[in-house]
Amino acid sequence: MSPKNISPSSEGKLYAAIDIGSGNLRLRIYRPNGDGLLHNLGNFRIDAHLAEGISPEKPKISRDNLNIAVQTLHAFNDTLSAFNIRPENVCAVMTAAIRAVENTDQGQQDIQTLAEAYGRDRWFIASEEEEARLVALAATMSCPRELRQFDGKTKDMAFAAIGGGSVELGIVAADDSVKNPVALPYGVHPLLEQFGSKHAQSGKIIDKALQKHFANTHCDILAAGGGNWRVVGSTVGDVHLPPTLGKKGFERLKDAARKKESFFRAQGGEIAERAKFVPVSAAALWRIARHFHVKRIVFFEATMADAIAQQLYLLDSGQTTRPAQGLERLYGHSAPEPALPV
Repeated sequence: MSPKNISPSSEGKLYAAIDIGSGNLRLRIYRPNGDGLLHNLGNFRIDAHLAEGISPEKPKISRDNLNIAVQTLHAFNDTLSAFNIRPENVCAVMTAAIRAVENTDQGQQDIQTLAEAYGRDRWFIASEEEEARLVALAATMSCPRELRQFDGKTKDMAFAAIGGGSVELGIVAADDSVKNPVALPYGVHPLLEQFGSKHAQSGKIIDKALQKHFANTHCDILAAGGGNWRVVGSTVGDVHLPPTLGKKGFERLKDAARKKESFFRAQGGEIAERAKFVPVSAAALWRIARHFHVKRIVFFEATMADAIAQQLYLLDSGQTTRPAQGLERLYGHSAPEPALPV
């Protein structure tokens, strides 16, 4: 599990963040680089698909997928211990799949099982707003103000990230404040399980939700994150769209999605399983871009784990005295719903 470019004897304090996501689990390890930012030293990801099969009628995590998550967290814990990363410099966040089951007895047992496998106190179940705010932070880390300019002025930027269980959206204003952060229950697992390849039907559900939360909201730029959108972005690059959102931009997205889908299928094994998520995520991305009337889609690389670790570092180094607005629970507690710090 140890990356080649990290040594347990390396000088300097290390930080880490674990994203217990609805599609995969991710551990990222960081070292301050001297200019107030963190340098990513290692990235570990395992697909566990905790959101797979969950529905309002059946709010239960698959036992096989839970076991994968538990084994992964044990391995992550061993890695953290090997590099002597202090418990207060690590935070884990649980997201949509856990929110979907936390009000059931079995869900509470599963949460405790995951927490014990993680083995540290600083963790929390992100609310829908908290998860969206973490995505907003990740988006601004990748897309600072100078990259959000049109006609010489910094503009509001829409952000969105699709995951296994939900899609997070909102607006980053010109002054970096976050407006209307929301998480919708339309990640790749629920979309596939409810609609399969019928993207027109799933699109209507997304359109309705967008109209409810972002009526008459236009932005020149959409920052798109999440693994499934990043794989499309790695093929197509930034997408520049005409004001009318004509067919050319849509065809570029579809072409990129087809290429990635074919690439994954050709790999076989576990990688081939990812192919089914590409077209449904690309279709959702187009719906969102069309709603906001964006002129450019920027695919950002930063993750929620990056945002969490950066906040921990800023707190620990004294560069700030509290986390970003709405993220006070990054202080962490052992309870599933920790109280705000006194």
